[in-house]
Amino acid sequence: MVFRTLVRRQNLALSTSLRSAAHDAGLSDVFNVCVLERDNALHVSFRALDESGQKPFRAYLASAPVGSDDWTVVDLTAHAGSHGVAPVADPKLFATKDGVFATFNTGWPSGAQNDIFIMRVAPLLSAPSRVQLANAERQRIEKNWAFHQLSDGELGGIYSLQPLMTLLRVDGQVGETPDITFELTRHDAQYPVRVPRATTIGSQPCLTADGSLVLMAHERFSIRSKRAYVGRPVRISRLDTTTPTVEFSKHRLVHSVASALPRRGVHNRNLLSASYFAGADVLGSTVRLSYGVNDVKFGIAEIEEQALWQ
Repeated sequence: MVFRTLVRRQNLALSTSLRSAAHDAGLSDVFNVCVLERDNALHVSFRALDESGQKPFRAYLASAPVGSDDWTVVDLTAHAGSHGVAPVADPKLFATKDGVFATFNTGWPSGAQNDIFIMRVAPLLSAPSRVQLANAERQRIEKNWAFHQLSDGELGGIYSLQPLMTLLRVDGQVGETPDITFELTRHDAQYPVRVPRATTIGSQPCLTADGSLVLMAHERFSIRSKRAYVGRPVRISRLDTTTPTVEFSKHRLVHSVASALPRRGVHNRNLLSASYFAGADVLGSTVRLSYGVNDVKFGIAEIEEQALWQ
C-alpha cells in the first residue's frame, strides 16, 4: 500500500481565514469542509456546532471573494428547514453554468428511507429539490451521489464507481420543482487498477483540462465494527464513449500519519480514523482537496494533479 500525507501541503492562509470566520459566527468543531472556487469567489460548505456548542451538528455555507477575509456565513440547516427538509447531512458543492449548488442527504432515519437533495447556494439560495430515480429502485439509505455538468450543459452525475453507473437529469429543475428525476445508466467500464472492495464516492467530480473527471473516493478498512477511511483519487475518462475508463490512483491520501492511527471516536464511537474528502477542485495544474479529519477538524491541501497519478 502507498500512503501519502497532506499535512505539509496545507493552504494555511485559507484555513486560518475560514476558522476565523466560523469563530466570529459563534461556530465550533468545524469539519468536513468542501471548498469550491468559481468566478473569483470562494464557497465553502462545512459541518459545525452552533453557538450553543451542543449537538446535533449543523451545515453551513461560507462565501467570500478570493483573497478576502470578508466571509458571509449562511446556516444551510436553517434554510433547508424553512422548506421542511431536515437534517442536512454531508453537504458538498458543485458548479454548473447556472451557479454553485449544494447536495446533501437526510442522514439515517430510523426504519425509513432518507433523501438526497440539491439546492442552489450562489448567486442566490434556492429551495432544495429532492432527487429521484426514473428507471431504478433506490436503496433505503442513499448517499454520496456525485453531480456535475455534462459537456452539453445538462446536469448529470456519478451514482457508483464499481460498476460505473451515471445519472442524467430527465425532469425537474433545481429550486423550481419539488423533485428532480434522473435516469440511471450502467457502463461497461475498464479498470486499469484493481478497485478496492470497500470503496465509496467522496467528493463531487471536477473537470480537468483533458476532459477527464477527477474525484475523491473513500476506501474503508474495518476492524470488527470499527471503521477507518482514507482517500483514493479517481480519474474517469472517455465517459462519452462505450468503454469509459475508471482509474484509481495507487496513492491512499491521509491528513497525517498521526491522524490516521486508530483512536477512540470523539463524535462517532465506531470511527477509528478518517480523512473524509468532501471537496476536489481543479485550479490549473493544481487540485485543491478539502476534507475532514476524524470528525473534529479539517484540512485544505493543494497538490499538483499529475502527482496524484505518479
